[in-house]
Amino acid sequence: MKIWLMRHGLAQDREDPRCPPDPDRRLVPEGIRKTRLVVRGLAALGASPRVIASSPYLRARETAGLVMEGLGVESRLELCEPLVPHGDPFRAAADLKRLCSGADILAAGHAPNLDLLIGVLTLQRPTAVTLLKKSAVACLDWDLESGRAQLAWLMGPKQFKALLDPGKH
Repeated sequence: MKIWLMRHGLAQDREDPRCPPDPDRRLVPEGIRKTRLVVRGLAALGASPRVIASSPYLRARETAGLVMEGLGVESRLELCEPLVPHGDPFRAAADLKRLCSGADILAAGHAPNLDLLIGVLTLQRPTAVTLLKKSAVACLDWDLESGRAQLAWLMGPKQFKALLDPGKH
């Protein structure tokens, strides 16, 4: 099965004195624009997750909502507490396995946790083997029986833009 791990889009600057507490930070317009671009790229690649999991933090939930809206697939949204920025990647893997019930899944979350989760899924240890940029997506082929995954591809907004408009790059 496929699992897509997507880092949330660009959010409010935490250094801004008007910024709310971290769990309540929203996507900014540029973050929404880049996330929509990435979702168009996912659609062009045929992504059709049946389950969308999200960190409970607002910016990840907003990212997951843009995915659901943009892909137009019949998906259900599930909140997954271990997808928070410093959540336990082993717990995240176990929760995602339970939530997906064997169906393709997309998880929206944060750095550094998603990078550690990729390490857990591919190497069986929480080692950051990637560095997901904001709105970037890693696609993995996940064998639920063994619990191991293989990284199929990883793309950020620039790569999705090139995919969607190859004549301009």
